[in-house]
Formats: sequence, structure tokens, C-alpha cells
Amino acid sequence: MEEHLAAFINDKLPDWHIPGVSIAITNHRETLFSAGFGVRDVANNLSQTPDTVHWVASCSKAFTALALGLLIEDGRFHWDTPVRDILPEFKLTDPYANDRFCVRELLCHRSGLPRHDKAWYSSGETSSAFVKRVRHLSPSRDFRDVYQYNNHMYIVAAALAAQATGRTFEELVDSRILQPLGLTNSGYTLNKSRNSKVVSEPYWWNSITKQMLHCEHYADGLTLIAGPGGLQSTANDMARWLRVQLGMGELDGRRIFPEATMRELRVPRIPVVDPTSLLYGHEEFGLPMYGLGWRLNTYRGQNVVQHSGSINGFGSNTSFMPDAGFGVVVLSNNESSNFAMVVALRAYDLLLGLDPLPWSDRFMETVRLQDEEAAAERTKTSAERVLNAPCSHQLADYCGQYHDGGYGTLVVAQVAQT
Repeated sequence: MEEHLAAFINDKLPDWHIPGVSIAITNHRETLFSAGFGVRDVANNLSQTPDTVHWVASCSKAFTALALGLLIEDGRFHWDTPVRDILPEFKLTDPYANDRFCVRELLCHRSGLPRHDKAWYSSGETSSAFVKRVRHLSPSRDFRDVYQYNNHMYIVAAALAAQATGRTFEELVDSRILQPLGLTNSGYTLNKSRNSKVVSEPYWWNSITKQMLHCEHYADGLTLIAGPGGLQSTANDMARWLRVQLGMGELDGRRIFPEATMRELRVPRIPVVDPTSLLYGHEEFGLPMYGLGWRLNTYRGQNVVQHSGSINGFGSNTSFMPDAGFGVVVLSNNESSNFAMVVALRAYDLLLGLDPLPWSDRFMETVRLQDEEAAAERTKTSAERVLNAPCSHQLADYCGQYHDGGYGTLVVAQVAQT
């Protein structure tokens, strides 16, 4: 299996414009395979290894959900505790949702609010300040009506954990999850310690100019990203995370997390209908659901618990088959998570002893069609644009500060061209 998978990855890296990946495959007892492919640093031609640090992005959500579950186990609150009982400053525009919004709702994407990512992404404000702004973010659907993926409720979840414990969310995850699991190369501030940690460089592929571009790391440390996507880790560390998942809270013969909490996180909460997903419409998959920090599905007859992630220059996929007893983590230094999913599916085909399916070709065709559709829309917009149209006011008239309760303050200034 190892030789087949290694050849597959090396063959497909250029097709997907991925500088490098780290991968680990495990069962509940041990890591079966871990390796790095390609490079973590293009300019210096430095190789990937299974101990190279990557941002795991939204694969962090399962850590956030478990952190809240452990606080519930402590008796600090319950899954059905109203969020406002812990965070009085939390409020939603919809009175019905506001009255019924409990801790569980923070984690399963049925708040009625769309992504609203521009309201928080790259923001330097504190989580407490952001929580106060949530009341100004408009819903697009009714509470508990449909699945709408968003990140801001995981920001609220991190703030809630901090409020309930009197410590930072990052400290909580470190002491209650990372340290007990022995995840010594994982944390929220690793990018600040490059001398002691081998951190991959981030890249993205510009499909318009056909260029591989280096980009900046998302600012790490105590930022709003922690709850929804701030964890940095390695393939080998994430393999231990998957082992404790497969062991239903046990690792190396020790009970680390309560079994009841582990099960609670995997209970399906809402159907996922997402035609933009590369998995959508394929008969090999069942009806996707979302639990608490995990997406739940079946693949070729096996239950799969998984999550993907994407952030500045990094893409990831973490998954496990609880019944078959296998787990796969793939971390890449390209912000698309598509290739990570391709590699994981190839690994599962091999682990299950099934003929591998051409997921790389299938997904690449879907991406090609999506790119063509986007290019056609850009062409249409460009053709409709009126060139050199005169402004209705002097440019100076537009300058000033524009404030929105949910999105904050936008500053418009006139800058002389050089």
C-alpha cells in the first residue's frame, strides 16, 4: 500500500499544483504509515516530513467542540444551556433564535446566519468585542432551518469557553487536549517559534495567471481564528488525535476523554446540502450530515467522520472510519483542501482492499468546470462595465469612515498615485 500511495501522491502533486504534503495513516493502536512528499519551502527546496508543522484550519473545529464537551463533563454548563447565560453580551437579531440558542447550536451550523467571514477574518479585535457585534449580523434563513457553514459561531464558542474557565481558550485546549494526548508539535503560536519548530511555508495557486504564489501566514497567537481554524500541527501529531477518536477517548490503554462526550460529538444534527462540494452527487457517498465539529457521511459502505480545512496557504483533511478502524490525515501547503481529500480517498480504497476510484480525475474535472464558469462570469462583468465613467461626486467627497454594527468600520481615503 505504501508504495502505491507514494507513487500516486508524487504523480498527482504537479497536477494539483501542490508544493508538498504530509500524510499519516493509523488505526487505534499505532500509526501505520507517515511520510512527507514534495517541499515545505519552494525557494530553498526544503523537504516535507510527517513532522512539518502546517495550519490544520477548520480541522480545528473538532478540538473546539471537544473542549466544550470537556467543560460540560466538568459540570460548568450543559449542551442545552442558553449561550446568553454564560455570555450575557451574546445576542442574535432573531428573537426566537436568541431565546433558544444553546451551547450545542454554536457547533452545528444551523444558526440561520451565512458565513459573514468579512466580519471577522484578519480582524485584530478581541473575541469579547466580536461577540457583541454578532447581534448585528443578519440571518439569511430561519433558525435550525438549513445547514449554513460559518466560522463566527466557533469564535463565540471559544469566547464562551474562556468566560466559563477564566483562562484563554488556547490555554484550555493545550492543557485539556494537546498535553494529555502528547501532541508536542501542536499549538496556536508555533509560527512564532520557527527556530524550534519546522513550519511549512504557505502557497496558493492563481488559476487565472497560472502561477504558484507564496503568501503570508495568517497572524497567529491570540486571534479570532483560534476557535474556528487556528490550530497548527503535524501529520504525526494528528495521527495521535485520530487514534484517540478511533479508541472512543482511549489512547495507549488509558482513558483520556469520556466516551459519552466522544459519542455526543458524532451525533448527526443537520443534513448538509452543498452542491459546491466536490463530493456532491457521487453515488459512493451517502447523505452528509454535520455533528459537532465533524462532518458525517458514508463512503463505499463505511461510516466516515471527517473535516476539511483551508486557510492562507494551507489545505487539510482529517478523517476516520470508526467501524473499519482506520484514520487518515493529509496536510498540504496549498490553501485548497481538494488534493487532501483526493489522497485520503485513495488511501481508504487501498485500506479497504477495493479497486481505487479515479477521484483525482473526477474532482479535477469539477474544478475545471467551476473555473470555466467563474471565467465566464468575469468576462460578462467586464463586458458590461462602462469604462472611464465619470464619478457623480468629487473623489474627496467619498472619503470618511463608514460604520456597520456587524462589520465594523471601513475607512475610505484618497491616496495620491506615484
